[in-house]
Amino acid sequence: MSGYLDTYTESRALLIGINDYSNPVFQPLGSAQRDAADLSDLLAGEPYNFQTRLLLGSDATKQAVLDALYDLRDVDENSRVIVYFAGHGYTIPDRFGHETGYLACTDTIPQRDYTALELEEVMNLRRFSAAKHVAFIFDSCFSGSALGMTRLRSAADRFVERRAYQVLSAGAGDQAVSDRRSMTRLLVQALDPAEAFDCLRLNAVALYVQEQMARDTKNTQIPQFGHIEGSQGGDLVFYEPPEAQPVDLLPERLRRGLTHEDPDMRFFAIERAEKLLDDPQHGANIQAVLEDMQTDDPDREVRRRAYEALHPPEIAYEPEPPPPPEPVYEPQPDHLPAPVFQPLPVIHEREEPRDQVPSQPVKPQPKTRTRWPLIVTVSVCGLAIVIGAIVGIRALINNQSPEPTVTLEPLELALAGVYSNDRWEPYIEFI
Repeated sequence: MSGYLDTYTESRALLIGINDYSNPVFQPLGSAQRDAADLSDLLAGEPYNFQTRLLLGSDATKQAVLDALYDLRDVDENSRVIVYFAGHGYTIPDRFGHETGYLACTDTIPQRDYTALELEEVMNLRRFSAAKHVAFIFDSCFSGSALGMTRLRSAADRFVERRAYQVLSAGAGDQAVSDRRSMTRLLVQALDPAEAFDCLRLNAVALYVQEQMARDTKNTQIPQFGHIEGSQGGDLVFYEPPEAQPVDLLPERLRRGLTHEDPDMRFFAIERAEKLLDDPQHGANIQAVLEDMQTDDPDREVRRRAYEALHPPEIAYEPEPPPPPEPVYEPQPDHLPAPVFQPLPVIHEREEPRDQVPSQPVKPQPKTRTRWPLIVTVSVCGLAIVIGAIVGIRALINNQSPEPTVTLEPLELALAGVYSNDRWEPYIEFI
């Protein structure tokens, strides 16, 4: 067995639907082409995403079908392929009792079996295509021996990694297929994307179709399903839900905050998430989300905050001081001892020698301000009086008319000399 991947690299589907045939032996069908078209649209859309090819009515000749089957060989080993046929099918036994199944194309002649598609020609695709999963769905009736089906011996845990060749037909060889109760209708219902919330495999779909068809027809039409030669226990998987991310498992309000487009909202949401890191239900998922945010978030502050939430600073706790010792109670004696009185010591004063009398401290004299303005004023007045007396005496002696007498303004001169320190000259006034 090759080392298959656990997913698919390519998905291809061929869908054939025929309502009307050129030979009148085959009765017209009412919904074969519509069923094929509906299933094609379903497989091509989300979440299945198949590349589909549709052959309807007159386009579904034997040669066109063989050419389309040949094109399905060109896929890689990790692909899945579905071949669907809705139309007339029949079984012809040979003379040795071996049954051979046929698909009636639009140009098939019933009496000439070589104009029809032998089932083995269709299912030989598994021999030439490298696809690991090939499923054949026939909305027609064939016996189990004509289909070459075998029962699945064991189920594998990893269906996608094992080879699988599977066949689903609308009924057994001895049962008539009802055009009114179409197996494809049940198939489309089982593959409804609205119900695709869990892993959807062909085994489960076939079981659903088989049970519903048997109940609807009161066991007159029972679809056939099984694996054919070469299958290794795998199963074609239509849909597998994506693996849930840790952020999807968080409470809704916290999830919206941590994935908000605004970095400030993500920043404050980390503070709420930090408080739940020890929560037994959400702690592991929150830690995984913060580990991604500290490296992948586009905002630098958000990355820093996520790192701080995962690596809180260690707080050094000082040991508490020991409690103080409890006081020990000592009982008092009944009889206290008598107090003992000690004599006070005698203090002798020290006598100073008579000839050494300690000097008395000198009382400091207050400083007096020199009153220079008053002294200058008195000196100037006295000088003016002396000069006036000398001039008067000389005038009397000489009996001459008095000459100009120097008259001084003692107070003004004194003030001018004291406050401005300017040199002054006597003011002479003629009388």
